[in-house]
Amino acid sequence: MWIDICTQKNSSQNFLFPHLSSLLSTVRCLPHSNAESERIFSMLSDIKSKKRNKIGVDLLNSMRVVRTSLKARGETSRTMSVDDRPINLMSGKQLYV
Repeated sequence: MWIDICTQKNSSQNFLFPHLSSLLSTVRCLPHSNAESERIFSMLSDIKSKKRNKIGVDLLNSMRVVRTSLKARGETSRTMSVDDRPINLMSGKQLYV
């Protein structure tokens, strides 16, 4: 139905609704539910509890990113592997160059 409407042309072969196609593409990108935002709020409330109420926004966001990336890789903080490269970059000689 929408393809027929978007491709209709007038007598001079111009589209009748030239902006309708871009509007439909924009509308299709909108989320159908708020499940993702609710999931993020739930994760943030797990991180920022009453005992940790002074955590700043930057640290909170960093913790969320680390937790999400570990979950996407199927790892936890106990099973993740850390190689020596980041640790060597933080040595005294490299840190203050």
